[in-house]
Amino acid sequence: MPSSLDSALFAALGLRAKDLPLLEPDLERWDASTLTPAQWNARFLPHYFGTYPPALLHRDFDADLHNLHLARGTRRSIIAPRGAAKSTWKTLAYPLRCALEGWEPYVAILSDCSTQANNQLRHIRLELETNQRLASVYRTACAPGAEWNESKLRLKNGAVIEAFGTGKKIRGHRNRSARPSLIIFDDVQSNADIRSAELRQHAWDWATRDVLPAGDERTNYLAVGSALHRESVAVRLGQLAGWTGRTYRAVLSWPERADLWDEFERLATNLADGNKLETARAFYARNKPEMDRGAEVYWPDRFPIVELMLKRAEVGATAFESEYQGVPGVPEGAEWPAEYFDRTDFFFDSWPADLVFKIQSLDPSKGTSEKSDYQAHVLLGLSQFGTLFADCELRRESGWVERAIDIAAAWRPEELIAEVNNTMGLFTPAAEQLLRERHTQGRPVALKYTETIVSRPKPVRIRALNDYLRRGQLRVKNTPGGRLLAEQLRDFPHGAHDDGPDALATAVLRMQELVT
Repeated sequence: MPSSLDSALFAALGLRAKDLPLLEPDLERWDASTLTPAQWNARFLPHYFGTYPPALLHRDFDADLHNLHLARGTRRSIIAPRGAAKSTWKTLAYPLRCALEGWEPYVAILSDCSTQANNQLRHIRLELETNQRLASVYRTACAPGAEWNESKLRLKNGAVIEAFGTGKKIRGHRNRSARPSLIIFDDVQSNADIRSAELRQHAWDWATRDVLPAGDERTNYLAVGSALHRESVAVRLGQLAGWTGRTYRAVLSWPERADLWDEFERLATNLADGNKLETARAFYARNKPEMDRGAEVYWPDRFPIVELMLKRAEVGATAFESEYQGVPGVPEGAEWPAEYFDRTDFFFDSWPADLVFKIQSLDPSKGTSEKSDYQAHVLLGLSQFGTLFADCELRRESGWVERAIDIAAAWRPEELIAEVNNTMGLFTPAAEQLLRERHTQGRPVALKYTETIVSRPKPVRIRALNDYLRRGQLRVKNTPGGRLLAEQLRDFPHGAHDDGPDALATAVLRMQELVT
């Protein structure tokens, strides 16, 4: 029974005590709307969020999503390990709540294919249709609306959640007059989608030319995924101006006893042992204190170090780095292993003082569009200890001969070598004219230059870099062009462009001729 104070309050509001049950759902909904994301998830979706204590990254998810609907125009990209519940947080629970509360009038969920996107929506639909906890608080919103199918849900409160596969048209879609107010990229590429430069570019063009323009200045964008490749959509979105990118790793600190873990991996992959997993686990149990020493993982209650190391043994070190450590992978069949480029001393900041020979190379290109080859200008120096130091400038602008002379004026190489297979004899006349003009202007450039017509296939020429990379005798300057050169080297021979490696190989081969 209500107290006399309650009765007085009801009377002042023109209500009777028997009206209290009618108010309870509204009061519960008001209470639910004030919960943090973690509290809301635990209250309404315990079957998803009640099994394990949260991981460290889930605390960040909780903070990032709290009141996000009030901060319009937010753009965030998260790279997180497989199994980290990133989709459960950001593609199930969060859009479900936003639609129920009416915070987001139009939510678009994007996945790598329509089947996967529809599957994400199916989980949301199941909660709307069967979750009694939700129905008791969001009675109107949980009811099916006019559209209720595998790819689109319109709730009774007017909110829409729609699923799209990668490549599907989203630009121009509306919920009445509203553009998508929340767009979620959830693993919009599979491993097959990143194997070729053409497929990677196709996905990126779709993301930037169709999806991003589908919203407006108030649209919130969330991207979650794995670092399948440096050119994957999730990685590149986090690098865009206006976006916040964050990467989470499964193993925060590696165990100290690498020797014991090497033996563990050998046991876990021993094809001659029919009980290899049991054998490996028994070995771990006997040596657990030593094998755990120094290890720190992101979600110890769900993925202790032994489970992560078993996964590493199962999928291989390269795939583990990509899928669980947030280290972008390289295409299958890359010429050189990633560790050649992951050395701590691979990049350098300043040219060493002990260079004994300097050369410059030019790989011309007359194209200026985004799909054209680059014109590559490589600066190469040889130190007295035999290490090669390189920098590169990759451009898609006209004036490649003039730019080569500008670089040479500052670099002062022993020789500039230019590949002239496709220049129709333009290099030498243009270079001679520019050098005469500079001499007349009082800006003389002392430059020896040589033309070369290459006949060996490009892959054969570029493989001249093999020994220098293998021995750690090639270092690249930490400049935008140098970093792009390193990326092209990583992707060779399956990258979209190899102009930098080709020009570098031209310089290396010519240097070998001149100094030996």
